[in-house]
Amino acid sequence: DNRAITIECASDKTHPYAINDKVYKSLIELLVDICKRNGIPELKWKADKSLIDQPDKQNMTVHRWFANKSCPGDYIYSRLGQIASEVNAKLNSGSPNVKPEILYRVQTGAFSKKANAEAMLAKVKAAGFDTYMVKVDNLYKIQVGAFSKKSNADAMTAKLKAAGFDTYITTKSGTAVTTSSKKSIDEIAREVIQGLWGNGQDRKNRITKAGYDYSAVQKRVNELL
Repeated sequence: DNRAITIECASDKTHPYAINDKVYKSLIELLVDICKRNGIPELKWKADKSLIDQPDKQNMTVHRWFANKSCPGDYIYSRLGQIASEVNAKLNSGSPNVKPEILYRVQTGAFSKKANAEAMLAKVKAAGFDTYMVKVDNLYKIQVGAFSKKSNADAMTAKLKAAGFDTYITTKSGTAVTTSSKKSIDEIAREVIQGLWGNGQDRKNRITKAGYDYSAVQKRVNELL
């Protein structure tokens, strides 16, 4: 914590680890106080791991970027753009005509069946993108960031399209959705590298029995090594 101020929130014990209104309001007030005491004029969130150590572009980070963890849960992660916007509005409350910030949300896929959305979620995560599922107008969508600047949303859209995903940008918000506990191909591959799934045929049997595509896992292992 010598490089950042770390915050933990009391949440539900299961995915997406939702927090109640009281905790949310306390989080906003705490962030406003931290910014004022440390001379931080604005919170900046781009949902872009490549911007670590570039506080002029993004001064918010998440634990999942530094460790094999899911924190913050998707409930908070999907709202980080909104949180930054609310904090900045309070920091600028003395300024006239402060308008709510528009967030440009990068999404891929729109599914009526949650199972199909979960399959897409796994594919996007396996491709190396930090993503989560939201529900908008009874459709399940895979979201990869919410950006205050459209140019940043355009950049993320380009990355997704280059990876083979049909992508679009929307300003309409959604609610975080609880997904199955099944891990992504990328997560399983990293566990394989750590030796958590054994070796040889035993490893293949265990991965297959757990319901994962062994060939896809091995392909990702080779990419990581």
